[in-house]
Amino acid sequence: GERAFSGCFSLKSVSISESMTEIGKYAFCGCSSLKNITIPEGVTKIGERAFYGCCSLKTVSISESVTKIEKEAFDDCGRLERVVVLGDIEFGKILSPRCYNSLKIVIAPKKWSHTDEYPALIPYYWISIPTT
Repeated sequence: GERAFSGCFSLKSVSISESMTEIGKYAFCGCSSLKNITIPEGVTKIGERAFYGCCSLKTVSISESVTKIEKEAFDDCGRLERVVVLGDIEFGKILSPRCYNSLKIVIAPKKWSHTDEYPALIPYYWISIPTT
C-alpha cells in the first residue's frame, strides 16, 4: 500500500510477491539502503515516487506485466546503474535525468523508441531485446 515501507532506512532487500498487482505511492520512498529491486509478473502499476530517494539502488528489473509507472517513481536514485524492462513502457516515465550520470546499461524491448528530452545526458549502453 501507500507508504508501506517509506523511510525504512535500513531496508536492504525486499521480495515482492507475484500476487501483488500494484506498488503504491511512496511505498519504498527514502529506503536509502535498498540496493536491487525486481518487479515480478503480476504487478501492473508502480505508483508515484514509489522508489524516490532510494539512493543506494543499483539495479531495477521490471516485468512485462507492468504497463504503468507514475511520475518520479525512480527519481533521485543517483546510483542506479542497470535497468531491465520487459514491458512496453515509455522511457521518460521510468527515470529522471538525475539518474543518468550513474546509469551504465538499459535493456529494453526492441519496439521501444529511444527518445528523451535530455539526449545529451545519456551516457549508457542501450540494448534492445526481441519482443517475442
